[in-house]
Amino acid sequence: MAQLSRYSDELVEQVLSELVSVLEKHRTPTDLSLMVLGNMVTNLINTSVAPEQRQVLACSFADALQASITTHNAH
Repeated sequence: MAQLSRYSDELVEQVLSELVSVLEKHRTPTDLSLMVLGNMVTNLINTSVAPEQRQVLACSFADALQASITTHNAH
């Protein structure tokens, strides 16, 4: 089932494109990109989410990430 978002597809794509551009600018390898993005997620959760909601949000995020991963070669 598709998830409705309060953000437009255009805004999501624009922010994603800018993040990808920064990673490409620094020629960031995949493992470093994942480390940086993981640290960013951790920082956002720790600074923007109430302590009692952090674990729930982190689990929901991890579940959504796993659900979005495809098993076929997407390259």
